[in-house]
Amino acid sequence: MNKKGQEGFSLLELIIVVVIVAVISAAAISSISKFIKQYKFDSYAANMEYLVKMGKIKALELTSNIGICVNTGNKQLSIRNIGTSRSAGICSGSTLQGASSMTVTESYITVAGTGASFDPRGLAIQSGYMCLSYNNRYAKICISRSSVRTESGAGGCSSCSS
Repeated sequence: MNKKGQEGFSLLELIIVVVIVAVISAAAISSISKFIKQYKFDSYAANMEYLVKMGKIKALELTSNIGICVNTGNKQLSIRNIGTSRSAGICSGSTLQGASSMTVTESYITVAGTGASFDPRGLAIQSGYMCLSYNNRYAKICISRSSVRTESGAGGCSSCSS
């Protein structure tokens, strides 16, 4: 019994409030985790697009053939100076210094693709693609002789249609 002038919460009321807060927190943590994973996927997709654009710019700037190398085992994409030979391998040559590579460190994101290369005019020498996928979604860049296009949607990674 409460004495006159003493007011407060009973133990039962306090327990009920704690349980409600715990249930709401559990739901929020699950949603935040999904949001963070989606944010990281979108960030890697933007970086992939940046690398392709930087590869074209470096080809023009260095007047050299530039390859965009996709290493699916290491989950890495890198810009490489492949010299003046049009038949050089996309992953041959040296990696350019600076912000010219990207390594996907999250295990839930997969990397696929063949890579591509650009000549000093910024045109593709070797056509190809690079793709990231997560949770039945993909972000892909398709490089053909005359264009570079981005795709995204539901499903997994596959090669580009002509």
